[in-house]
Parts: sequence; C-alpha cells; structure tokens
Amino acid sequence: LRELPADSTAGEQLQETINALNRRKLLAQRLATTYQALEDLASYDASAEVGTAAANLGDAMQGIPGLPGGLSNPSGLFSAAATQLVSWKRTRDARKGAETLVGTLESLNTLFQKELPACQSISQERQNKVVIITRYLIQHKMVEAWPLLNKVPRSLGLKWSRDMSPPEDEKTTQALIALAQVRLTRMGMLSSAAGSEISQSLQLLLASHRQFLAKQPVDLATVQAGLQKSSSYLEEIEKLREEPE
Repeated sequence: LRELPADSTAGEQLQETINALNRRKLLAQRLATTYQALEDLASYDASAEVGTAAANLGDAMQGIPGLPGGLSNPSGLFSAAATQLVSWKRTRDARKGAETLVGTLESLNTLFQKELPACQSISQERQNKVVIITRYLIQHKMVEAWPLLNKVPRSLGLKWSRDMSPPEDEKTTQALIALAQVRLTRMGMLSSAAGSEISQSLQLLLASHRQFLAKQPVDLATVQAGLQKSSSYLEEIEKLREEPE
C-alpha cells in the first residue's frame, strides 16, 4: 500500500472513472433491451415495450460523462441519435426503429473506438495497483493465499490432507505471490483482448445492420460468432475472478 502514490484527489478521480464506466454499461444494457423490444414488435404488438425501451435508451444517452484519457464530452456524439429516438418512440414503427438504431450504433462505435485505448490503460493501471496491494497483503499475512492452490489438486482428482497445514516459509510465500501475479496478469491480458474483440463485434454488427436496411443478405452466423467470441472473453475473466472457491 505504501508503494502506491499518495494523492488527495485520487479517490475522486477513481470515483469519476467508475461513474463514467457505469454510464457506458447502462447505455449498452439499454441498447440490448431496445433490440429485444424491436424483435418483439416484429412478432406481436409490443408498442408499449418499444416506447419504454426507446425512452430509456434516450435517457441513457443524456449527459454521458467523459472518461480520463478519452472524450471530454461524449454526449455530443449521441445528440442526433437521441432526437431520432424521440421520433421513433412516437411512431413505434419497426423499420423506423431499425434505421434509428443504426445511428445509435454509429455513435456507440465511434465512442468505443476513441475510448478503447483509455479503457485498456485503465485496466492496466488497475492491474498494476492490484499486484502491489496483493503482494503487500500476502507478505504481511493479512490474507490467506493458500486457496490459490486449491485448483491444482482438484484438477488431478486429489484432495488436500486434513492434517495438512499451510506452510508459512518465505519461499512458499514468494511462490504464492508469483502465482497471484500470474493470475492477475492473465486477467489483464484477457481484459485487453476482450476490448479488441468487442470493438470488432460492434463494427460487424453495425455493418450487418446497414446491410439489412439496404435489403442485402446478412450472415447472422458470422455476427453471432463474433458476439459469442466477445462474450467468451468476458466469461473467462469472470471465472478467474471467482476462483479459487
């Protein structure tokens, strides 16, 4: 902890970053909800759901805070799309909704492309600080690091002996610190790769959406494969966070 730079504004900056990332997460969630409402509209009268989804998506576009290292005022990207959403909310027409969402996707894609380096930098900075904190906690025996090895015997179908006491010698401590650092590094690499994959999937989705509006054939399998690949990275990161049990 003492190796982390002391800064009276660090806490405020961290909270601002968290708030900015949460707003982007909310925008993505409401975009997904809107897509679902549009799909429902094609199969039954889901006009009420469409109106609510469009209104919520429009609200999520308002006042999006800037991200450190990214755009200072990203809300400007969504002003035109937000206006289109208001119009679509009134008509609740399926094709109009598809056209409107293209504008939203274009704005979201622009935002993501411009902020991807900043997001990856935030992830790297977080990883570096967590490594320092983890090393400190293990060295000062403020946490039990032995559970890091729980997966090893399980993978071989073995169990720890009940009489086994975790060794506390220096070599074991350093080995556990090294293992923790490897896991954290892997999470950082996966996080960076996930960002790149999501970027590619977003561009693929946008291109497919444009093809659909132009009445050109759309390869849904390719789109789904891209989305699944992005999801697999996020799932792998989540697994690493949850282990060891």
